[in-house]
Amino acid sequence: MQTQPAASASTHEPDLAREPEILRGVIERITYHNEENGYTVAKLLPEKRPRHAFGREREVAIVGNMVGINVGESVELSGRWTIHGDYGKQFAVQTVRMVLPATVAGLEKYLGSGLIKGVGPVMARRIVKHFGMETLEIIEQDPERLQETPGIGRKRVQMIMRAWAEQRAIKDVMLFLQSHGVTTGLATKIYKTYGDEAIGIVKQDPYRLAQDIYGIGFLTADKIAQGLGMAPDSPQRVAAGVAYALNQAADEGHVYLPTPTLIQQATELLGVDPQQAGLGVIQLWGRDQIKVANAAGGPEMHVRELTPPASSTAQPEIPQLLAESGQFYAAATTDQAKALLTAEKAVYLTPLYYSEVGVSNRLWRICRDGYSPLEQIFGRGFDWPARLAQLAQRTGFRLAPQQAEAVRAALSHRLTVLTGGPGTGKTTTVRAIIELCTQANCRVLLAAPTGRAAKRLAETTGQEAKTLHRLLEFQPNEGMAFKRNDEHPLEGDLLIVDEASMLDLVLTNHLLKAIPPGMHLLLVGDVDQL
Repeated sequence: MQTQPAASASTHEPDLAREPEILRGVIERITYHNEENGYTVAKLLPEKRPRHAFGREREVAIVGNMVGINVGESVELSGRWTIHGDYGKQFAVQTVRMVLPATVAGLEKYLGSGLIKGVGPVMARRIVKHFGMETLEIIEQDPERLQETPGIGRKRVQMIMRAWAEQRAIKDVMLFLQSHGVTTGLATKIYKTYGDEAIGIVKQDPYRLAQDIYGIGFLTADKIAQGLGMAPDSPQRVAAGVAYALNQAADEGHVYLPTPTLIQQATELLGVDPQQAGLGVIQLWGRDQIKVANAAGGPEMHVRELTPPASSTAQPEIPQLLAESGQFYAAATTDQAKALLTAEKAVYLTPLYYSEVGVSNRLWRICRDGYSPLEQIFGRGFDWPARLAQLAQRTGFRLAPQQAEAVRAALSHRLTVLTGGPGTGKTTTVRAIIELCTQANCRVLLAAPTGRAAKRLAETTGQEAKTLHRLLEFQPNEGMAFKRNDEHPLEGDLLIVDEASMLDLVLTNHLLKAIPPGMHLLLVGDVDQL
């Protein structure tokens, strides 16, 4: 099988085929197959000339996610016609259904395609010649009889049995998923993630797909669950719906939701009563997917994680918070769920909870810990009027009073926030800060959340600027991991982060982890962009 770039990278739909079409035929050859995602480019010999076919070619180019298809197989495809700028007309496959070969010639091609290790075209012809149209039934139900074929011994029979079982498992999984409305592309992802266990996992908890597989969210998993006949108020569905509501809130910029708000949103989404939604919250809390915390108002916000006492006999899968007293019980009941509904608690997704606590603690540490060279240089005794006058004479930076105060704050305080809209002088202020640090032999690091913002920062300052991911040395193969952290911090005296309003909580937490004691942090942004 050749390996070549996917042939439908720039396809588009012509007007001739708005509705899905069904094609039946035999796979003649496979031009390209991606083992990672199942994307396949192949040639199909149709049973009859397709409705929208043109030209004299007998074969049709088919493209799409097709796990487990083999040369010689008869298939039924659902999809749409597309036109590729380089490769011409193609059939973009949405679903695939395998059909057993209906002729002796089809059987020979199917078995000899490389589908079964140890069986090539010559051996396939021998087997089919001996068993005829019963060949597949023999392989499936009585494979030992294959030894009746000249040249096949016990060892080769074992190889054939193993290969056939593997192919059967793939086809069973794909057939099961597609029969419940799962597209071929998603079915491929599911099979690649779970393998032969896919059917059991999907039957037991289809909402697990939303957690484990990128590209499958709650709404898709819910559709699959409905196809499987799962009850609308099933514990799995309610818990998944609550998690979805929290994720939607996070996408909109909310770190947590108050319990009444979360319950209301989950109730509307799922069509269940508030008590059932409350039990869903408790279920997620027991799995440690969320944190339920007290949030005390006022200028300083303290977040306290609620954990069971050491002597608690609470079952780990459903620890129960009685909101008013903070006690925990062994089982979740409707009355206890009602108590949770009336409490003004903050419900976090667990990663966001730990990120918020981390940001709070690390900001305090930045302001307090370690020796600061900048404080020693630009603290008491530093002649600011004279030095700013020298700066203006040398560089032409004539700072307004607010700009001068911002420069002084950034260099004499460990944590500073500089805000202002376009044209308010933020860039000049930052350049003045960098110039003073350079004169004092202090090292300044520049960063921004995006590549475009980092490039603009470098252009306006004349200094190297990096994206935050590059600065922190992002490790893409290790999840949300960075090489720079509290054990391997950044090196420098001042870190300036531009476009700080783009920062999310999780990335901010990783950034603050990497700031060593004594380093100053200047966050620059536009408050109106928050």
